[in-house]
Amino acid sequence: MAKNKRIVNVIELSDNTVLGVNTFVVPDGVEPHSKEEQKTVDLAEKLFNEMAQANGMDKDDLEDCLDNGYFEEGTYKVVIHWSN
Repeated sequence: MAKNKRIVNVIELSDNTVLGVNTFVVPDGVEPHSKEEQKTVDLAEKLFNEMAQANGMDKDDLEDCLDNGYFEEGTYKVVIHWSN
């Protein structure tokens, strides 16, 4: 049986309508919590940060937003979510 890929999604919403989904796939053979996996996570977090700051997030709030998995301002929301 094939192993599922590990994926980090950055999902942008407005008025509960999905505006876009950006998918970052962890390459096959990369161990969880490794430096190699962190490279993929860093790309997803960078995009999350850019989207959130462009829509009102204070840069000092980034870590809290990442811990919570989302940033929300009015009807705008950006979510970072693992899936497989």
